[in-house]
Amino acid sequence: MTNGYLFREYIGAQFTGVQFTDVPINAMLSMHFILAFAIDYTPVNQKPTPTPTNGVFSPFWDTDNLSPSAVAAIKAAHPNVAVMAGIGGDSVQDIVKANFTPTSINSWVSNAVTSLTGSTASTSTTSTSPPTPTGKYSGVIDYVNFQFYGYGANTDVPLYVQFYDQQSANYPGGKVLASFMTGNTTGLISPDLGISAAKELQRQNKLPGLFIWSADSSKKSSYGFKYEIQGQQIIANH
Repeated sequence: MTNGYLFREYIGAQFTGVQFTDVPINAMLSMHFILAFAIDYTPVNQKPTPTPTNGVFSPFWDTDNLSPSAVAAIKAAHPNVAVMAGIGGDSVQDIVKANFTPTSINSWVSNAVTSLTGSTASTSTTSTSPPTPTGKYSGVIDYVNFQFYGYGANTDVPLYVQFYDQQSANYPGGKVLASFMTGNTTGLISPDLGISAAKELQRQNKLPGLFIWSADSSKKSSYGFKYEIQGQQIIANH
């Protein structure tokens, strides 16, 4: 039985061959894999430059390793696991920046509903992964995957907690997840700082969950998935 706290991991955007089964999963918490990303752009191999498709979303994650059958298998093996698609993302596989470009609101929404319905991933919650607050819609968001890993390497634990408190105030009713990134963190906060900050937030009874960007980076790193293990231990020990 899970303890009601959440750990999330983005997966599939960097095509490092990572599989769901590579990532350690602690049975005591709710675990969300976020497939990165579903994007409404043309495929990268179809045109020299991907272009917007007005809400017709396609998977841009590593579908060879993270297939519908792989989704079904990991959910069957671990009842505490959910798999969902991240919508949009920062870029189309680092080729062009991904921006929502609706021809009209109605047509974009209609296309989005059609293309996303029946996808391999599902969720009953709403969340956002903003670098900045999302204004008037903040009150209808369940979880906020705020990109704290974008702050500089001079960030210490007290400053991280200050940033966290500022963002929590921007999302009334929403649960802001602490975060850090693995892989190349030159000039940014380190995974070790992220772990220390999460422990302090938990000590202050402020930590509803944690997410990591990304499983792909951990797969190709020299330290593997040690930070996933540490992060999940923090969440599991609430």
